[in-house]
Amino acid sequence: MLRKITKITNLLVAMVSFMSIVPANAAEVKKIEATEGTIYSGYAKGNGIYFTGEINGKDEAAYYISEDGEYHKIDGLDAGYEATNLLINKYLVLDDDNYVDLTDNYKALNGNITEDLEDEAETIVRKKIRADNDGRFDKSSYDGSKIIEATMEGSAKFLSGSNGLAIYDYTLKNPGINKTKSTIYSDLKGNYVDADYNLGSLKVCTTSDSVIIKNTEDTYEIKDNTKAYELKAELKEKKYITSVANTIYRYADLTIYRKEKGADDATYVPVTNELGFGKNGYNVTSGDSVTVLQKFLNEPAANDIDGIKYSKNSSIYFIADEDGNKEYLLGRSAADAVAKVGAATGGKAKIAGSTQALYGTYLDVTNKKIYSETLNLKSKNGFNYIDIGDYDSSDTDTLDQIPTPNGLACFLDDGYIKIWDGNESFVKLYKVDGAMDDFSISTKNNLIVWTEDDGVYSVIHNITKATNAETSADSTGTTAVTSATDNSKTTITGWIQNTDNTWNYILDSGTKKTGWLNNNGTWYYLNSEGTMQTGWINDNGTWYFCNTSGAMLSDTTIEGYQLGSNGAWVS
Repeated sequence: MLRKITKITNLLVAMVSFMSIVPANAAEVKKIEATEGTIYSGYAKGNGIYFTGEINGKDEAAYYISEDGEYHKIDGLDAGYEATNLLINKYLVLDDDNYVDLTDNYKALNGNITEDLEDEAETIVRKKIRADNDGRFDKSSYDGSKIIEATMEGSAKFLSGSNGLAIYDYTLKNPGINKTKSTIYSDLKGNYVDADYNLGSLKVCTTSDSVIIKNTEDTYEIKDNTKAYELKAELKEKKYITSVANTIYRYADLTIYRKEKGADDATYVPVTNELGFGKNGYNVTSGDSVTVLQKFLNEPAANDIDGIKYSKNSSIYFIADEDGNKEYLLGRSAADAVAKVGAATGGKAKIAGSTQALYGTYLDVTNKKIYSETLNLKSKNGFNYIDIGDYDSSDTDTLDQIPTPNGLACFLDDGYIKIWDGNESFVKLYKVDGAMDDFSISTKNNLIVWTEDDGVYSVIHNITKATNAETSADSTGTTAVTSATDNSKTTITGWIQNTDNTWNYILDSGTKKTGWLNNNGTWYYLNSEGTMQTGWINDNGTWYFCNTSGAMLSDTTIEGYQLGSNGAWVS
């Protein structure tokens, strides 16, 4: 019975979320049959798949499966080329001098298009900085700033090939205490922000006082017992992590300085390790500076700093738990993975994200093992920290990459494609031929898996298309799905994921299930449009709670609210 409508409404706002993960126990693991054919290389990106090989008795060639499910033979392209990236959702990158234009009849192109676009992006942002600058940057940097080299798979300098995100250093006209440059993040269109200015609301305290530091330009007064001090913060670029839509995540070094107010010979000295952060004054570093995780929007605030745009929303998170204790992140580095789980050095660490959370993964190449965990950015008593969920580990046949569709680590293991569930464990996504030893995936519904030695492969493309389509080439070289298993004529039943990452359950009749669904003993709730719901659910005045995988909870307490054996809120 609903007793406190205001309280539960506030709780709903705080807790309801939608996760694009496979619902736990939602359906039997789908078995994908293998098709005869030799695949040399495959690359799934966005809603399409590029691959090279010999299929249906044809000579070796390069193909691209477009979003509509059609197979396109790429003329004039040697089948030895592997794809490495998709640039601004237009150009398929093969190497520095070979591309495929996906918007112009899948033409093979020569020339370094990536470098040309990087130069164009640099020119655009420089012109905008020159026009906006009103004293923040030294004019000499207009001609001297160069795009920072960034090491990223499939990219030379762009941090993100999908939107041309890149970072630049510009020289400050008035250098800081220990800082001469500021870092600009900009996309291909020149939409930029100065990432080193906005700190959000960083609460800093002494034993007797506290203050909120909002940016790296102003000074802030604070008392420590009987003395008054001026505080100043500086933020320096350390490493780009990932971006989701317009939200960017990076590591940065934060340093807090102070000098005694009014003293003639006072100079700023680093005191990061002497101060506390948040209401309870957590101490999080033993050095002059501390590495933090910054989350900010690549959207400008209404105001500017000396003409230069800065992020309208930025927050600093300490790599610590809610009590200020140091945390190790599996996806941060091999050193962190070694310290946390005893993994071997020399592996690959990666943090990826979705709109719901960040996910850290470490691939232990030596022991053929993969680890994952979910990272939620939270705040308690004015202290921003990282809430790390339980990690899981698994053996894996995939040793050279960490695919992360929608941020979730995905890998091949003993005939199964497995994926991080966004919570605390790996789940089986598909059952494939046990001989398969390589795959590429961009979404759960768009992947190719194969074994070159045994001459078999499988394609899963947007669910509604044939999963293992045989193809036939017409006179133009374009191939079309002709398999009898073309699902445009066959009803798909069970759970399906939509392009917006929501979930529906399709009945045998082909209609969407609505209301409560009992699937393998687990209850799920689908709204009137057939979309699976998570969080608090009001069903005719009775409240229930479904976790991030959609499963209804029972016999437990959520944020102080007790759920009965039937899942209903009882008190």
